[in-house]
Amino acid sequence: NKKGKTMTAYFNYFIDSFNQSMNDFFNAVDKGFRAHRAYEELNQLTDRELRDLGMSRYDIPRVISNTIKTQAFR
Repeated sequence: NKKGKTMTAYFNYFIDSFNQSMNDFFNAVDKGFRAHRAYEELNQLTDRELRDLGMSRYDIPRVISNTIKTQAFR
C-alpha cells in the first residue's frame, strides 16, 4: 500500500541521515585526536629538528591548523 511505502521511505531516509551524522561525528573526533597527536609529536622535537623540517616551534599550531583545513588527516 502507498502509505506503507511512504513510511518505509521516510524511515529509511531517517536511518541513512542518522548513520551519516554519526559517521561525520566520529570522523571529526578521530581527526581531532590525530591532530592532537601530531601536535604533541612535533612539540617533542628539538628546535634543531624542527629547523631541519623548515619550521620553528611557533609554526606548529599553524601547520596543524592548515593540515586540518586541507583534510590531510583523512
